Amino acid sequence: MIHKITFIPLLLPTVFLVVSVLVWAGTVCPEPDNKPKLVKAREELKSKNTVAENKAILTYKPINSGEHWRPDENLTAFIKSIENHPLANGKAKLVSYKDYGYIAKGYGTRAKHFKKHTVEEAEQIMIHELRLSNKVVDQHVKIKLNQHQRNALVSLVYNIGPYAFRTSAALKALNAGDIEEFKIQAFDPRKGFVCAGGRHNKGLIVRRAHEKAIWDKGKYYSQLM
Repeated sequence: MIHKITFIPLLLPTVFLVVSVLVWAGTVCPEPDNKPKLVKAREELKSKNTVAENKAILTYKPINSGEHWRPDENLTAFIKSIENHPLANGKAKLVSYKDYGYIAKGYGTRAKHFKKHTVEEAEQIMIHELRLSNKVVDQHVKIKLNQHQRNALVSLVYNIGPYAFRTSAALKALNAGDIEEFKIQAFDPRKGFVCAGGRHNKGLIVRRAHEKAIWDKGKYYSQLM
């Protein structure tokens, strides 16, 4: 029995491929307005989402204020160094000491807050007090602050207390936008927050100078090993 061999089934795929290539080669890329409606709708939706995402990225700010604020490493290292760097470096024990007007412990915080009397607790209390100081800054400062400026103010409030800060000529000048007068009232070795017990205090003069360096240059003093 002789089978008749036909080439038509074999040629069909080839012909279809050639025709498709020729048609594709002669096709001009469509202008945006000539695209199918479904494709345009998808691209428009994608474009809107991308714009929204980019806008969110451009307007994103680190959490540097409010309830979720946490002191960064620069600020905590500075506070530990300026308040009690031997304790932070493990070269001194956790003991109570006299500060102006109260008994202190750890990193310049009140001894009465301690329950476990450990270095770890000293750091926890420090962070808690820094967060409270940041809330004071949030409540009373009306101008926009960068991270270093906020850190300088948080350190200042941590040291002098909320009442002294919110009733100060320094805050008044700051909110009025007079930055130079604010720095004089806050950090100046003669007019700033440099007095303790009715006298100019060398330690406070040094601290104010460091806080001014944080405010102006983002430069942090640290003696941590």
